[in-house]
This record gives sequence, structure tokens and C-alpha cells, in this order.
Amino acid sequence: MILTLDQIHQIIGGVIFGDRQLEINGISSLQQANAGQITFLANPKYRNQIDQTSASAIILGQDIEPTDLLVESGICVAEPYYAFLQVHKTFADAAISDPIGIDPTAQIGKQVVLGEDISVQANCIIANEVQIGDRAVISPFTYIGSKSKIGCHTRIHASVTVREEVSIGDRAIVHNGAVIGSDGFGFATFEDQHHKIPQIGTVVIEDDVEIGANTTVDRAALANTATVIGQGTKIDNLVQIAHNVEIGKHCRIAAQVGISGSTKIGDYVTLAGQVGIAGHLTIGDHNVILARSGITKNIPDNAGIISGFPARLHRDELKAQAQARRSSQINRELQDLRQQITELEAALKQNGIGN
Repeated sequence: MILTLDQIHQIIGGVIFGDRQLEINGISSLQQANAGQITFLANPKYRNQIDQTSASAIILGQDIEPTDLLVESGICVAEPYYAFLQVHKTFADAAISDPIGIDPTAQIGKQVVLGEDISVQANCIIANEVQIGDRAVISPFTYIGSKSKIGCHTRIHASVTVREEVSIGDRAIVHNGAVIGSDGFGFATFEDQHHKIPQIGTVVIEDDVEIGANTTVDRAALANTATVIGQGTKIDNLVQIAHNVEIGKHCRIAAQVGISGSTKIGDYVTLAGQVGIAGHLTIGDHNVILARSGITKNIPDNAGIISGFPARLHRDELKAQAQARRSSQINRELQDLRQQITELEAALKQNGIGN
């Protein structure tokens, strides 16, 4: 794909300078860009790298004057990193070519409703009464369970399992190996045996959600209940979301997070890597939970940055860590003093002083 600088300007806006008809065949970083590509500067600390780049054009912030640059063509915008994303997506989308239609090796069940221009690829299994929206992509070796719904422009990557009666919204992305709608972990112990509680609820994934590779989202336990992932939430690889969890809008959840059953997470919450959350808790809106924190109690809206185990406000955790380090130092000093006293008492006794 080749775009002129003027065409890129039409995508991202801003103020263009240099050769408007300059042909651009891709986008890359300052250090890795080649001739014919456009690069970007989002962080001012890399300003000195502009003169070393081989890029033919550059996307800049409005705070940088382009007249003294060796790169003679480019676009100045208010948000260069977001502009880079828009251009990058344009080239990336052009590079993807999904076959329209149903591959002969795919198995399609009864009473399936298929939208326009969909792509159902090799060895997929689409069970009975499934609905798939316009321009959705179902990649090879994927299973879609009965009565599930897949929205428009949604992409299901290879080897994903979507169990029965699951709903996935528009423009969602589910990465390789994810399992949506697996049984929740529910058992009743009676006479020293664990008896499985049937998991007959569902999963609702709203529009613009992204779910990482090998992540699992368990279905709700009871009929007419759902595990819910809110609009625009982005979930990394290897995340476990238990039954009846409700996650709000535009959250960010990093790898290896574990969320126990019936926990409710508000909007715009960030969970860093390896965070663990106990069950039946509420995490309020606009909170950030730092890596490897263990959440054992409710957190109100706008509490701030949380860390540690058991988790608390990050500033309190830092104070506790400092006190712990100080306590260790004090203990060492006490041990040294005890040793000195013991040696002094021994010397005094040897010289006939004291008992």
C-alpha cells in the first residue's frame, strides 16, 4: 500500500509541511525507519534522533518547529502518538486480506444466520442457531457454540472456543486460544466429596472489547445471569475472569491477572500484571492497581493508586516498606549492641570488675 503525504494528512489532520505528494509505503520508529516510510516523535526526549532517521517524513507534536529538521516533509499534530496509531492501523488493515465467504472445510449448523461479507475460514465449527454479524472474521479451527452471537466487524482469531449462548459485540477482537464461556469453578462439598454446580449462565462481551491469547472468561452460574465485560475494555494474555464477574467500560487488564467470582469492577480501572482479586468484592471507578497486588477488600471510586498485599494506598505501602527496611536495620544495630555488651561484660569480669 502506498499513500501520499497529503492522503495521510487527510487521515490525521494537523498542519502539513514539505512535499504533499511524497509517497509513503509504511510507518516505523525513528531508529528503524527506512526511506519511503513515515516516522513519528511522541516523546521530546528523542528529539535528537530525528537527524539520524532515514525516514522520508515525520509526524511531530505542535511544540516542535519543523523548519530546522533534516526530514523536510511531515505533519504537525496535537497528539502525535494517536496520529501514529491512525496511520499504523491504516497500513496494517491494508495488509490483511481475509477470504470472503465460507471455507469448504468449515461445518455450519442448522438455522445459522450469517451477515454480509463474513469470513468463516478453514476447519471452523459453527453450531446451531448461531448469529454472525456483517464483515465478521472467524479464523481457522475456531468453535462457536450454539445460540451464540458474534457482532459486526468482530475478529475471532484461530483456535478460539466460544461456548454456547455467549454474546460478543461489534468490533471486538478475541486472540488465539482464548476460551469464552467455560464453566465457572463452582462445587458444593458434601460427605467429603466435591459436587459440581451446573454453570448455566452466559457471558456478555460488549462492543470494542479486546481479549488476549489464552485468556479465559467463565460463564455465570445461574440462568438469566452473565459474566460481563464492558465496552472498550482491553484484556491482555493469560487472564482468568471467573463466573459472574462484572467489568466496567474502558478498563485495562494486564497479563496473569486473576479475578475471583462475583467481583464487580468499575469503569476506567487499570489492573497491572499478576494482580489477584478475591471474590465478591467491588473495585470502584478510576482506580489503578499496581503489579502483584492482592485485593482483599472493597475499594471506593477514585481511591487512586493501590499496591501491596494486602493492598492499600500506594503511598501507605511505600511507607510500610520503608518502615520494614528501617526495622531490619534497627534489629541489626540491636544485635551489634548486644554483642558489644556481651564482650564488654566478659572483659570486665576478666579484670575483676563487676560480678
